[in-house]
Amino acid sequence: MDNPIILVVNRQINLQSVGLKTNTYKPLKNNFRYRTRYMYSEAQQENLIKFGKHLETLRKRAGLSFRKLAQRCDIDYSNLKKYEKGEINISILTLIDLANALGVTNKELMDF
Repeated sequence: MDNPIILVVNRQINLQSVGLKTNTYKPLKNNFRYRTRYMYSEAQQENLIKFGKHLETLRKRAGLSFRKLAQRCDIDYSNLKKYEKGEINISILTLIDLANALGVTNKELMDF
């Protein structure tokens, strides 16, 4: 198929309806602001949420506020909140900065 038709039903993109084998992707739950920009499978969304909870635990263990950790990593604190809620994906460079700012290894940061 050169140009498959993408069927959108109940805010879900389903490519199987045009004969393509793939997962069904849907917007983040209860996140209308990002539904047109970020589409994740359910497994990806679960991983983002798990990582966010782990990041929150590490931040609190280090005794840092959102703003203080964000300042150390040179990122906006509102993005840090979104990382902890599992709302947005995170870049590898930000992961490295977070590990350094939290005083943990990259492996510890990714062990969630």
